[in-house]
Amino acid sequence: MKTLNRGLLYMGTPPASFVSQKAVNGAVVQVNWSDVHTATSTFNRSVVDSAIAYSMSTGVSSVRLRIMGGQHAPEFVKQLSGGPLTLIQPSGTGNPNPGASFTVPKWWTSDVYNEKAELLTQLASWYESDSRVLDVTFGVGVTTEFDEWPIRQWGPNAKAYEAAGYAVGLDEQAILTEVNLYHSLFKETRIYYADSLWFDGGGVINPTFTQQVITNSRTYGNAIHGTNNLDGDWLPVTPTASYILTNKLNPISFQCQPASNASNTKLGIQQAITNGANAIEMQGQGSITSGNMTVDDWVTLNAELIKNP
Repeated sequence: MKTLNRGLLYMGTPPASFVSQKAVNGAVVQVNWSDVHTATSTFNRSVVDSAIAYSMSTGVSSVRLRIMGGQHAPEFVKQLSGGPLTLIQPSGTGNPNPGASFTVPKWWTSDVYNEKAELLTQLASWYESDSRVLDVTFGVGVTTEFDEWPIRQWGPNAKAYEAAGYAVGLDEQAILTEVNLYHSLFKETRIYYADSLWFDGGGVINPTFTQQVITNSRTYGNAIHGTNNLDGDWLPVTPTASYILTNKLNPISFQCQPASNASNTKLGIQQAITNGANAIEMQGQGSITSGNMTVDDWVTLNAELIKNP
């Protein structure tokens, strides 16, 4: 099995100076599903290869490959199963454009699953033996940019889901099916599961389903558990983070707010390290010295993450 991504992982291509100063150790390569999968059985590998090569050229040791699903799905996938859902972004979920509409495919349907399975099969054939790509992750639900449950439950969006035939049971079955698919394709490459897996339809952690997903994924031995909601004001901020840390679900990975936005990024990362995190995604916006973080801070925290067991 491939080794773990460790240390601070820059979301996007890091400036080479960040790498040379040992402030970051790896990169998160993010590619839209629509850019890779242009039609049924038609793929564009070059867009992924180029993104990986560009990140590696800065001197990072490895990458995490994230395929951006949801609103970034191909249009032909969105048209399956009766067409896409049109949703409205509510306020309060980190979106700079509340009220903006976007479309997503009906991910819980077999038609959409089949296209995603085709893409994942192709990705595995390309990168399972690629030593640069240590782990992969794919948005399961609405979007990989915002928490899906507030979007799903908010007024008009809840009605749109109901009209489309959505049900929590269908969502859970889709997630479990995909978990098994990931691990049937990727044996050496690790799979990173973010927090959207663990919520029920009302945004409340579902202990029974959470344990079911964890049991399924950990059976294979190459799962990484985490959340994309570690901010500087560590509480931790989601029930998912609490659950992961309380149950010591190592290896653990998180994602922090950019230093320019978080009031106490350093504290959040230190708490994550104390609780066993191996890697933390560092959002690429803002200067490395902005907010309450200095270059020396990033260097120290990166070194501590790398040596965490």
